[in-house]
Amino acid sequence: MYYKKKGQLFHKSEKFKFSRSMRSVRSYSDHNIYKELSEVSPMLTKVMAELDDVVDQEQQELEAKNKILSDLRHLEKVVKQKIEEIEEQLDKL
Repeated sequence: MYYKKKGQLFHKSEKFKFSRSMRSVRSYSDHNIYKELSEVSPMLTKVMAELDDVVDQEQQELEAKNKILSDLRHLEKVVKQKIEEIEEQLDKL
């Protein structure tokens, strides 16, 4: 477990415990017998879905930033080539 350092506002990580829920289910072979099944906590399922959304959103933002940066670099090359072309035309005059 991570312990925050003096002066830090937020923890870098946190541990949570989600207990498994127990459910009684009838046996397929004998309908008079019930078996105990443990299931994943519904809260854990919701938390995992929310974390997946957060990570997906961060990934989409990163991809958008990379695309914008790539477009900017391409624009820089095009402008540089155009400036060189105009300078060559001026030299010919």
